[in-house]
Amino acid sequence: MAYSSIVGSEDMDVATTILEQLGGAKIAVMIGCKVFMKDEDTLSFKFKGNRKVNHCSIKLNGNDTYNIEFGKIKKYSYKVIEKIDDVYCDQLASTFEDTTKLRLTLF
Repeated sequence: MAYSSIVGSEDMDVATTILEQLGGAKIAVMIGCKVFMKDEDTLSFKFKGNRKVNHCSIKLNGNDTYNIEFGKIKKYSYKVIEKIDDVYCDQLASTFEDTTKLRLTLF
């Protein structure tokens, strides 16, 4: 799946910026992302490799920080497992890694 098809073709929208701050399109391979979805100010994706959570939604809030929601999708239901508010852009990747115990990079 090409990077542009993951988040769309617009120039640097919020979802593209969030994805870049997480490490770019390579996270699809690193954590087994199956579905990327974007909204006006949100990037959501489903991933493999963790029994506790398998969905993440990252939304830009009015404070120029991010609200992250981790949840579990099972068949036709969704359960919120953890919410973390006011995360700075340089903390996105480490917050994801600490919560899910999945690595976004090889280093």
